[in-house]
Amino acid sequence: MPIIHSTETLNFPYFFNNNKTAPANNSSAKVSVITALVNITATDSATSTWKIARVPSATSIHQIYIDCTAITGGTDFSLGLYSVSNDVNVEPAPISATLFASSLNFATAQRNINGLTNISVANVGKYLWELTGESLIENPNKLYDIVLKANTIGTTAGSISFKIEYKI
Repeated sequence: MPIIHSTETLNFPYFFNNNKTAPANNSSAKVSVITALVNITATDSATSTWKIARVPSATSIHQIYIDCTAITGGTDFSLGLYSVSNDVNVEPAPISATLFASSLNFATAQRNINGLTNISVANVGKYLWELTGESLIENPNKLYDIVLKANTIGTTAGSISFKIEYKI
């Protein structure tokens, strides 16, 4: 039987919301997956960065799974959000170099490392523009890079794979 006189509030997307804020629960969106592989070489150095993915500001990251081979001495990596640079000669500027995770240790081979250790339970599922404090209304088409940064790189080569589950 249809609802005739409902007092129920509908949860429309942000552009219909009087507060101009997107709801944190975007459960009706389809979950998509990005996979990426980073090869660490013995010649890489501390402060080296690797772009993992480019995502729009209206992305909600639900999980980041990381697998790695043993990278001897590779005890400190971070996973953060950077501004987009289309110039390959320009280092991207961090919005938050440790937004997703810090102190990632890849010294031993591991599977299913949590790549969201720096995101609190209250912030899981929020859009990137909410996590950065930026306004989606002012810049709805903004793109970000998810970047892995080496702080203590290690002495041997190895591989790090990423599986990012997200919704837009």
